[in-house]
Amino acid sequence: MRLSEIALAASLLVLTGCASPAATTGGPPVALSPALAADARVRNIEVATAVLYNMPLPGFSEQLRAALNDCATGDRPLDLRAQVEQPDRERLRVTVELVDPGADRSPVGRYEIQLAEAAPLVRHVDGPPQSDVGSRVGRRLCAEAFEPQAAAILQGLDMMSFPNSLRPSRAPGRQRPPDWGFVQPSTYGDEHYLTRMDEGREDWVIGLRIIRREPEGVIGCFSDKALNGGSYRTRQAIRIVVDDAGGYRVAENDLNEPTCKPEPGQG
Repeated sequence: MRLSEIALAASLLVLTGCASPAATTGGPPVALSPALAADARVRNIEVATAVLYNMPLPGFSEQLRAALNDCATGDRPLDLRAQVEQPDRERLRVTVELVDPGADRSPVGRYEIQLAEAAPLVRHVDGPPQSDVGSRVGRRLCAEAFEPQAAAILQGLDMMSFPNSLRPSRAPGRQRPPDWGFVQPSTYGDEHYLTRMDEGREDWVIGLRIIRREPEGVIGCFSDKALNGGSYRTRQAIRIVVDDAGGYRVAENDLNEPTCKPEPGQG
C-alpha cells in the first residue's frame, strides 16, 4: 500500500463509526467576543468522533475548513476542536471549541451544532461516497461564531454613536440598550427587537435587521418606535463596526438603502 493510500485510510477511520478520544473539554456554550470574532482565523482543526452508525463522513475536515475560510478571515489564529456524535440515525451533533493557541488552551468559544436529517453519505454510481456535512457545519459555525447576528449586535450597540431616541438622554454609565431598560427580546421574521417596559406595559421598542455584511462592517436597518401612545417612529440604515470595548458602534448612519427607507414624516 502506498503512503498516500495509508493516509487516506487513516483519515477515513477517524470519521467512521469507530469512537475516538474526545477532542473537546465539554461545558456550556461560550460565545466568542465580538472583537475576537472579527479578527480570528482558524489555524488547526482536530476532529474526533463518537458512534456514527458506521457511516463515514469523507472530506469533513476539508469542507469545514473551506467554509470557515469564507468567514474567519482575520489575523489572529485560533485552533478548532470538534467532537462529532450521532445520537440516532437521523441527527448529527457537533460540539466545536475554539482555542487560543497563545493562552492556556482553554476554549474562548464553544458551540453545539445540531443537524437534522444528517444523511451524511451521498452515493454516486461512478464515484466514491460524498458528504456535505462538513460544509453545513462550517456554514452554521460561520453564522453563530464569526458573523454576529442581529440579537447580539443590538444588545451591544453603542446608542451614543448615532442619532436615535436615546441619545438626548445621555448619562454617565448609559451606553448600550440594557442600560436604558431594553431587556425584553423578541424576533419577527429576520428582525430582532428589544422592548422597554414601564409599569408592566410596553413603553418603547428598538429593532435591528441585518441587510448584508461587508468587509467594512455590517449594514443594518435600525428601527426606533414609541409604544406609549407617542408618535415617535424612525427607521434608518446604518453601518456597524466592532468598538474598542468589545461591543458595537455605528460608523455611518442614514445610508441610502432601498430596503430600509425612513418612515414617512419620521421623528
